[in-house]
Amino acid sequence: MLDTEQVVHLGRVHTPVELKPSGNRKLSPYQHQKKGHATEATVVVKNAMGTLASECKWRTPFCEGCYAQASEVYPNVHALLSHNTGHIKGKRWGDLVPLFDTLVHDAEVEMIKRNVPLEDRIYRPHWDGELDSFDELEAWNTVAGYYPDMKVYMYTRAHHLVHQLLQYHGGKTSNLVIYLSVDRDNINTALAVKNFDPKGLIKYAYCGDTWEETEEVASHFEGERKGPRCPELTGKIPLIVWESDEERTARRSNAMEAGMSEKRIPDRVGKGACVECGMCPDGINNVRFAQER
Repeated sequence: MLDTEQVVHLGRVHTPVELKPSGNRKLSPYQHQKKGHATEATVVVKNAMGTLASECKWRTPFCEGCYAQASEVYPNVHALLSHNTGHIKGKRWGDLVPLFDTLVHDAEVEMIKRNVPLEDRIYRPHWDGELDSFDELEAWNTVAGYYPDMKVYMYTRAHHLVHQLLQYHGGKTSNLVIYLSVDRDNINTALAVKNFDPKGLIKYAYCGDTWEETEEVASHFEGERKGPRCPELTGKIPLIVWESDEERTARRSNAMEAGMSEKRIPDRVGKGACVECGMCPDGINNVRFAQER
């Protein structure tokens, strides 16, 4: 028996009960078009994880219009999110790291198999739902550090957990990009993080019912850029950006030369708006989200 505790790096360990990834059209860097549909796709690279938004501990009155919770009415989506929620809730850092490591590792493998370029390799925890605890945030921060070529980013309303993370690491994080979701009801807790973040590591997602309200929320953050409107919400970038005819022809020709059966070659492939835009995964600016279109 060891006389002293030893720190063990868990690495890429597959656990008996795994979390389930989500195939999100807005986030995936590789998806197949369903014939004749501009926004219908089979998501091949599943690079997101979700939990139940209805279980979020950090809700504000603004969250009554939560877009993510609306997706939970679909039985299959609800079942997947319930599964993940049950296997994350109340777990400690040491239990969560291998679970998250498996998700990101599997997504990276799929990206490599499909020649997804480095600049398009992103992973988003909690496309739906929220952080459960500081242990969970610290686990995501740990796992993000395992994948320097992957842009791991999240939005969160758990402002005090982010404050705690900055305290714990002396104002440093791994390559995890964190956006605080800020609305009219939680400005003060976000400002507390800003005042503790002189290096500007944390970014801000200003939310409102209208675009004017997002600007008003942003105005409370002196010295911070208000950020652009999300280009997917305004229609500047489509939900899925499909390859051009020239790219399609070249891809299919290369696949056939490599010996692939024509029936197995997807007709057209594309990537999600967030991959095309790159602003949030890169953490290069604040951003604004409005309920109105």
